[in-house]
Amino acid sequence: MDNHPAACGEVDYYELAFSEQFVLWSWRIWVLGLYRDRPAVPVIDRACAVLGAPGGGALIDRMMMVLADNARRPIDIRPPCYRTLSDDERRLLGAVRYLQDGDAVRPLFLLSPLLKAERREAVHAAIGDVARLLMSAGVDLTAVGAAPSDPFSLGRRTRCDA
Repeated sequence: MDNHPAACGEVDYYELAFSEQFVLWSWRIWVLGLYRDRPAVPVIDRACAVLGAPGGGALIDRMMMVLADNARRPIDIRPPCYRTLSDDERRLLGAVRYLQDGDAVRPLFLLSPLLKAERREAVHAAIGDVARLLMSAGVDLTAVGAAPSDPFSLGRRTRCDA
């Protein structure tokens, strides 16, 4: 049996579109900075500026802080070197994609298992700010191969035949 992540139904980071990799990388770097007590915002901000989204580091920092403050449980954001995505990362990427596609309702349902019910709108707004900034810089998650209606079908993922 092939043990490549895509063959087992997992999403492989390296099979994602660049836009998805960039967004996921920024979240993973932010969490790594938090654990190492080194602010990651300057690194993320420089990367965003290169893409044409100056100030992106501060928006991602705000989004991650709001997400952490309003989480129902620990959110599974993996280290930058991880090859596969967690279900939580897939949900968050799906929320960004929906918001970039102009759908304001589906992200609330998609994120509901992760967030306290009374604070979903705050997280929704913070993710929306990031989604709009990235879209203005051409980092468009709706342009990847998968249909926006399926947030768990990212990049070029294939299904396991077994």
